[in-house]
Amino acid sequence: EVGGTLQPNASNLQTVPHHYATFSIDFDQQIFKPTSLASIRVWEVNGSRAMEVHSIVAATSGDVTLRQHPDNLHHYQLRFAVSKKLRIDGLYAITMDHGVVVGVQSCTGGGVPFEGISDTTRWQFVADHTTGNASSCGQDSMQFLPYGAGAGDQQLDLGNGTACTTGDLAPSANGLPVWSASHARLTICENGVVMLDQQRPIRHPQVFPGNWTTQPTILAPYWCLADNSHSKTLPEGIRSHVWYHFYERQVAADVTILEEIESLVIAKERAKDKSFYFTATWAVMVTWERITPYPSLYKY
Repeated sequence: EVGGTLQPNASNLQTVPHHYATFSIDFDQQIFKPTSLASIRVWEVNGSRAMEVHSIVAATSGDVTLRQHPDNLHHYQLRFAVSKKLRIDGLYAITMDHGVVVGVQSCTGGGVPFEGISDTTRWQFVADHTTGNASSCGQDSMQFLPYGAGAGDQQLDLGNGTACTTGDLAPSANGLPVWSASHARLTICENGVVMLDQQRPIRHPQVFPGNWTTQPTILAPYWCLADNSHSKTLPEGIRSHVWYHFYERQVAADVTILEEIESLVIAKERAKDKSFYFTATWAVMVTWERITPYPSLYKY
C-alpha cells in the first residue's frame, strides 16, 4: 500500500535460476516511476551480514516496468528483473529505496512516495543455478566455462603428444606458490600436463609420487600418453584441440569469467566453511578437447 505499511508476501518465493529472476509487488492504487534515482537493491546474505551486489534505478532501467494487475483491475504492479548473474548460489534479499515508485499525483503536484523496504530480512530468496538445468541422458553433465575461439582462447599447435607452449603469469599474480617455491611461468602441454618453470615435455605418465627430487613441479589433470598427429586431417567438428587463456582482473573483458571462477570456488569451499570467501585476481584456464591416445590408429 503506497504510503502505508507493507509486508512482502514471501510464501510463493521459490528457488530460482541465478542467471535471471523476475519479481513483482502489488499496489492498491496507480503508481508512477519517480524522478529521483531511488533504486531496487539486491543483497547477498551471509548469516547476520548482507552485502549489496546489484542495484536497479527504477526511473531509468529497462528491467523495471509498471502495469495494471492482470487479475485485479483496481491494483497495479511494479515488476522488475534481476538480470545480473549472481556470484554464487545461496540466500539473497531485495530492498527498495524510499520513493522507488510514487502514487497518484496530489493537487500540489507531488506524488505520494512508496515507503520502501530497508530490512534485508523481510524479502529474501534463494538462488540455485541447478534449477531447470537437467542434463540429457547419455551426455556429460559437467558444466564448462566458455572456451575456444569464441572465448578468445589461444590454441596449442598439436603433434604426437609432446607439443607444449610456455607463457608468463600476469604481473599481478606475483607468482604461483606451490610447495616452497613461487613460479612465474607455465608450460602447457597437449598430453594433459601443466609444468611450472619447466619447458621440457614429459611424455610418458608416471606413478605418483615418484622421485620428485629430480623432477619438475607439474599439475597433471589429464596426464596421458597422447598422439594428436592425425587430428589436423579431420573435420573441424571432431578435431583435437588444446585451448588456453590467461585472465587478469585489470582487463575489463576478463572480469566476467573471473567472477564465474569465484562462484565455483566459493560454492565448493562453503560446503566445508560457511564463512569462506574468495576473490580471483587472475586465472589460467586450459581446456583439452577430444585428445586422442597413442598410438593414433583411428581417425575419429
